[in-house]
Amino acid sequence: MTGYLPPGLKELFAPREPLPYAKPLDRDPRARRGPRLTGISQYIGLFEDPAIAASLPKPETLEQRRERVRAQRQVRARARARSRAKTEPRHTTDGGGT
Repeated sequence: MTGYLPPGLKELFAPREPLPYAKPLDRDPRARRGPRLTGISQYIGLFEDPAIAASLPKPETLEQRRERVRAQRQVRARARARSRAKTEPRHTTDGGGT
């Protein structure tokens, strides 16, 4: 596709010279190890008091939230239906009018 471009645009797609090799500053990267990582379980006791943690409310799970919202919607729908039934006339099928 680039064969159809004018020379000025072809230059934009031309490959560049490879980057020069730079020696690593410290050690061979293959021989280098990262920092030693340890767990934090030994420090949990410093942050959390078990007496307070037991009294905290547990967060609502997704399933519990869905069930709560579903129940609230049903209550609102029933209330809306009751108010509509009081204000709107009933529709009958006895042929009383069309």
